[in-house]
This record gives sequence, structure tokens and C-alpha cells, in this order.
Amino acid sequence: MILRFWIISLLTFSYSLVYSQNRTIVNDWKVYTESINNGYNIQFEYPQSLKFDRIENCCCLGKESKSTEYNNTMDWGIWITEPQDFTEPDSIYYKGLYNNDFSMKRETVLVSNLQAERTVFRQAKGDKYDEIIILKFEDCIFEITNSKAESVDFERFWKSIKIKKQ
Repeated sequence: MILRFWIISLLTFSYSLVYSQNRTIVNDWKVYTESINNGYNIQFEYPQSLKFDRIENCCCLGKESKSTEYNNTMDWGIWITEPQDFTEPDSIYYKGLYNNDFSMKRETVLVSNLQAERTVFRQAKGDKYDEIIILKFEDCIFEITNSKAESVDFERFWKSIKIKKQ
């Protein structure tokens, strides 16, 4: 009976440690909200370990950079583009970038409860990786990009994005 009590106590204590560790991870994320001048509100979560910078038409995230031009490495971004300035990503550009050594996968995903197209380019014999999620509105296109590596953090980031017309 005493042994059973100790086992239950130990399991409860272990579970509480795991739970508190998960809570800490959740608390390491910030929320960013902005009203964009073209009539949209955007909100998303991002890890505190990344540096955020708003550069012209991009909400950029990455590691801190020593560049005099940008404050971060721009690994992730939400690019805001007008439809007339937008070019669909295609394999021709990536053939050159990846020396014809890549695979491409397209799928439909939901961003802010709206359909978006996700395209992943992955180098077959190397580490290059690009992910682009395109969400189209009549008067604005949001390109969510990841030029670093596949990660659950990036997935959490893009799934947290909320875009609403004002």
C-alpha cells in the first residue's frame, strides 16, 4: 500500500514537472498585432528567441544580424504584396537556385480559416529548404515564407496567423 502511494506520488510529481516545462515553452512565444495600411489586421505568434523586424512590406523574423541594413536574418517572413506586383513561385527559379537538385510539393492548407497554397522546395542532396504559403485576397497577397529549415516552430507560427479585413 505504501509502495503504491509512493508510485502515484512520484508519477504525479513527474507529470507536474513535464507540464510546467510545456508551459514554459508556451510562454516563450510573443504575440504581434498590426493594422496594415491596406485595410487588414494581422496577428501572429513567434518565438522570443527570434528577432522581429518590420521592413517595408514584410514582417521579418530571424536570428539577430550584425548587418547594418537589417536587424535579423529574415528566416521567416510575412510579405504583403499587391496582386499586380506578385509572381507565382515556380520551379524554374528553384532549378537555378538548387542546381536542378530539388523536389517540390504543393498542398492546400488553412491560414486564418482561409484556403492558402503551401509549396515546399527541398534540396535532394543537401540542406537547402524553402517553404512558401500564399494567401490571396482581391486586393492583397500574403506570402508566408520559411527559408531556413522545416520545423514545428514554423508550423506553429503560420498556423497562429490571423488576417482580417477591417
